[in-house]
Amino acid sequence: MWETMMSSTFSFKGGKELERQLAALADPKRIKSAARSALRKGADEIIPTAKALVPIDKGDLKRSIKQGAAKKRRGEDDSVVRQIIGIDRAEQLPAEKLKKDGTGTYRDPGVAGVGPITEFGRPEQGVPAHPFMRPAFDAKHGRAASAIRTELGKAIERQARIIAKKGGA
Repeated sequence: MWETMMSSTFSFKGGKELERQLAALADPKRIKSAARSALRKGADEIIPTAKALVPIDKGDLKRSIKQGAAKKRRGEDDSVVRQIIGIDRAEQLPAEKLKKDGTGTYRDPGVAGVGPITEFGRPEQGVPAHPFMRPAFDAKHGRAASAIRTELGKAIERQARIIAKKGGA
């Protein structure tokens, strides 16, 4: 399960227009697959910077920064593809992180609790913010967009070559 409070989502909009323009090149499933692959490449540009910007960390928070396909929103066009970068709350903490108090064993809140506190702070408790996700996005969104464009271009060229071979055969 992804932490939605502090995630960055890239959207690929204009899928219907792209489908019309590329109808001769591929079916909608291939277009969607190419878009998802391109969005993964874009996310790959941001994640290392987000991990590098995590302040003092024993590795748990850095390890939990991941990407994944985002769910379709209600009423959203089927051609929209989303990729999310965020904190993977399913990241398992090492056994030594389990703690014991007088009443029994409990799980450390781990990255799901620490991530948002690190990013936004807790001003009411005097805990300052140490943003890492937003600065990573701000620093790398241009490179991410470029990677997305490049990957989509490659996918289009690949499909055009396939169709040319089929047509020429």
